[in-house]
Amino acid sequence: MLVFRNKGDGSIVKFFTVDFHHHIGRDEEGYESTPTEHNGSYDMCRKLLNGDRQDSGLISELADNHDEYSFEPVPGQQIAQYHRIMNYFGTGDRRLETTYQFEQTLALDQIVVFPTLDEKRLETDIEYQLCNDQIQMWNEMYPHSLRLIGFGRLNPNQFPDCSEELTAIAGRKGLRGLKLHPKSEDFMMRSAPLKSLLRECAKLNLPVIFHTTYGSEVVALEKAANELIVDLFAEGEEKHLPGLKLIAGHCTYTSEDLFKALSHPCIFGELSLLSNPVDYLAKAKKSIDSRRFIGETLPSLTDENENITEEKITGLLGSELKGTWSRKLLLGSDHPFSPFTKSRDLIAGLLHNDCPAETEDIENILGINALRLIKPKIFTGAVGSDVFDKISVKAFMKHTLRKRKRIYFEPLLYQEDGSRASVGNNTVGSQLLQDAGSINVDLSRGRRYGAVISERSGQGRITEISDIAGHLKMRCGEYTRELDELPGL
Repeated sequence: MLVFRNKGDGSIVKFFTVDFHHHIGRDEEGYESTPTEHNGSYDMCRKLLNGDRQDSGLISELADNHDEYSFEPVPGQQIAQYHRIMNYFGTGDRRLETTYQFEQTLALDQIVVFPTLDEKRLETDIEYQLCNDQIQMWNEMYPHSLRLIGFGRLNPNQFPDCSEELTAIAGRKGLRGLKLHPKSEDFMMRSAPLKSLLRECAKLNLPVIFHTTYGSEVVALEKAANELIVDLFAEGEEKHLPGLKLIAGHCTYTSEDLFKALSHPCIFGELSLLSNPVDYLAKAKKSIDSRRFIGETLPSLTDENENITEEKITGLLGSELKGTWSRKLLLGSDHPFSPFTKSRDLIAGLLHNDCPAETEDIENILGINALRLIKPKIFTGAVGSDVFDKISVKAFMKHTLRKRKRIYFEPLLYQEDGSRASVGNNTVGSQLLQDAGSINVDLSRGRRYGAVISERSGQGRITEISDIAGHLKMRCGEYTRELDELPGL
């Protein structure tokens, strides 16, 4: 979590950060990265904050060019937040400070990781199965499960043969999205196998991030999304439309066609490799508006299927039709293929005096948008069953403490408009569980869990989590507790 002081009013602001584009594995060209190795994921996070021998980190950049930025780092707060988080998780595990260098790597709270063009991908009939297994391993291994959000990878040309692996990705492997690469896997954005795969991903609520090289690929992705909307309505499966979440990687182009594509409620842009953040963000704020979809795109969809009405689309995608430009963009690093300085410059650009982004916009781009996109629950068989419904809290805690030692819950967030979002890994202490009484929970085989806390009646659910970067509050029916009141905070 990045902690800064707003130089305008002196307030302290905390930005929850998620890197939405991060590779793990050994690439054919020799690039290799794991979370723990030298120049690996956590080392990259450390450099992002503190720099290396050649380039300055974010802290030095803001300090050395103090007058250019609207925010300034708060000395010692990054480390203070580390101890607060570790107390929150109740681990007291020195491995976080030594072997895995967590104390120095809080520039990124969460990292979306997926396979590279790995040498192992061709060792199975269905490509990337072993690579997905490797992501699953890191995703389940403590303490990496506190930081990593695993995505799988597939070759769309193998669909439907790869449908079983897709089901495993969303199910027993506990991964939460998909990475696709048109050039590496040699597919077109509007190909029939790809659209069939994306339809299944929508049903499984899996966000899909694409490598894009040209703005024309993003425009083609918009056309594919529109064709999928028509297909879903034609098949009577429009209820799955909210699960259609397509992310254009390296989306740094500034044409009007591209910004129109990003105005589509199902399409988002990830900003790794961005060269001029302030200029790009100024153009994005002017041109990205989700309401353009209603005015410019929806009429043509209605012509193809009269059931595709503004009322139905708004009912299904209302949360993405609010017109807020900053809800469409995501922080990404493209590690290890891009230097940490690109991510540093993107974050610094968001904090620059000339940047048009307000504090809420910065929060959206640095992390909140990613948490909205990632599905809030995953299904595997952690302790014997895919889904545990209303199980006894005491029995659950007893079993978990005996078998797993530690338990982490990721609450479901229901926003004011009824849409569902995730707020990242947050521990719910045993005292909170005992007070709540019972629990409806989908368990991951690793340490990442989706949970709905229920009252003893079994009717309650988490309905509010506010200010997720600061004072968290959970409300369950009439039951409300500030997370700051929990032991250790």
